[in-house]
Amino acid sequence: VNLIGSDRLSDFIFVDLLSFGFGHVYRIGKSDFFEFEKINPEVYSEQKEEEISSLQQAEMLLNEGEIIIDATNNVKSKLFSSLAAEKRSIIYLSAYATKSCFSFYSGKCKDSSVDFNLHFRDSKQGNLNSMVCSAILVDELRKKVMPLEDDLLLGDFTHSAISEKDVLEKKVLQVG
Repeated sequence: VNLIGSDRLSDFIFVDLLSFGFGHVYRIGKSDFFEFEKINPEVYSEQKEEEISSLQQAEMLLNEGEIIIDATNNVKSKLFSSLAAEKRSIIYLSAYATKSCFSFYSGKCKDSSVDFNLHFRDSKQGNLNSMVCSAILVDELRKKVMPLEDDLLLGDFTHSAISEKDVLEKKVLQVG
């Protein structure tokens, strides 16, 4: 799996991929938010401090694995990673998150997705929306590579608004 991103969304996706046990995970972008190497030592993972800024660079950096996940809020990265996946005929998933919403889509980077991303380009990724989006994305990936009977593919989310301010200011008791 090739994972692109160095912010919260890619952190949570990285944790989920390691937890699920996806064999080799190559991350383009680096973070020390978690002690990733302790999550699942049986999964090979590597992080490179790079950014995708051209198609040539995308093809060079994303030459491992059969899956590309772009978890950036960067339109250029999404366009070039989508083209690299299309050229190799491999699974492509893309998501972004902000403090007020998140978006998820699979397949080729569509004009409507790019237009939507332009509005939130380079926005700070929120923790809550990143966690929710990463769980959805990795479960959709699991459905593609390790399907269970009666799995339904969710399809693309174009927008979902969860305001961290509204949710985090409430007092919640979690039991379990």
